[in-house]
Amino acid sequence: MTNHAALIPRPLVLPRTKESGGKTRHRIERFLSHRLGWDPLRKDVAERARPSASWVQPVALPASTRPPSSSVAIFAHFNPMARVSRMVEAQLRLLAAEGFAIDFVSMTPIAAPRDRQRIAAHVAHAVTRRNFGRDFGAWRDMWLLNRARYLEAEEVLLLNDSILGPIHPLGPVFAAMRDAGDGVFGLTDSPDRVPHLQSYFLLFRGRDAIRALDGFFEALHLSFNKRRMIERGEMGLARAMRRAGVPMRALFPYEDLELAVLNDTAALEALCACYPALRSDLPSPGDPAANWHRARLWLSSRLYDLSLNPTHYFWRLLVERFGFPYVKTELVVVNPARLPDLRGWLDALPEDSPVSAGDIREHLEMVSG
Repeated sequence: MTNHAALIPRPLVLPRTKESGGKTRHRIERFLSHRLGWDPLRKDVAERARPSASWVQPVALPASTRPPSSSVAIFAHFNPMARVSRMVEAQLRLLAAEGFAIDFVSMTPIAAPRDRQRIAAHVAHAVTRRNFGRDFGAWRDMWLLNRARYLEAEEVLLLNDSILGPIHPLGPVFAAMRDAGDGVFGLTDSPDRVPHLQSYFLLFRGRDAIRALDGFFEALHLSFNKRRMIERGEMGLARAMRRAGVPMRALFPYEDLELAVLNDTAALEALCACYPALRSDLPSPGDPAANWHRARLWLSSRLYDLSLNPTHYFWRLLVERFGFPYVKTELVVVNPARLPDLRGWLDALPEDSPVSAGDIREHLEMVSG
């Protein structure tokens, strides 16, 4: 049973693992990149040297009839078939219904007239770009194109199409974030090295947060390398907000999800299937003398060192108990942690899901090819 009434954004979980310097060469690269703008990858340097007009192209759309809004969303899109799925169209429609003026930036061409029609009714501007710097590169390029407008906004939403859904209404999500005042809001957070909000859905509210985001984008050096963009993107953003004194809050906090797992036998069994060493701490389910309280204390200590991805390991609890509005595409298509409870995952979708199971299936067929 889901509980939307309990949605209260809370500060990020404290760090669980140290932010190690890594290898010496990595520390040197990080210093040179952050302080001097130098990058050892030649193709990164060559790409940044190109004029942006050579790889950021406007998409011709009919003039938007949507009124201007002080709420702006930048939607990053990637589809290996260079298509816009019905699910993405629904995501845009639902965001527009929440009051957002949407800027759409795709890292694949949008050539088909039908696909242009799908986005035209819901977006204010659209561009295509080369897939350089991943989602943070897409958000940054659109930001630099419309910087003055974003700096005047009351709130800016960054999101991408790496999430399936929404499968629960977005209204309670935005209401909870807006009621909490100014700052940076995300759906889920991670304690891995640098406590940070996971970047698939980030809402920046208020002048301080938006100006800090502007400074972050101005200093961001893009890379083709995924590891570097995680370091410079999600974790770099967390560092930038912390330096600027901007509060960061998660709507589905990591520690709440971890506690829910510790009190759910089925969730614990699924987790032990991925980490068999944890099973030694579990008593037998049929043992009447089992000390579950002591077992959970031991498990809590063991989990403290794992820094799990909540949208993967806790996905079922998120969807079924907490009313989480999305399922991560990577979880369904790749299942990198080999979670055993994904079979029949579509059955976890509520009957009144804002985006239908059929539209989600069509999107998955496009992205999994």
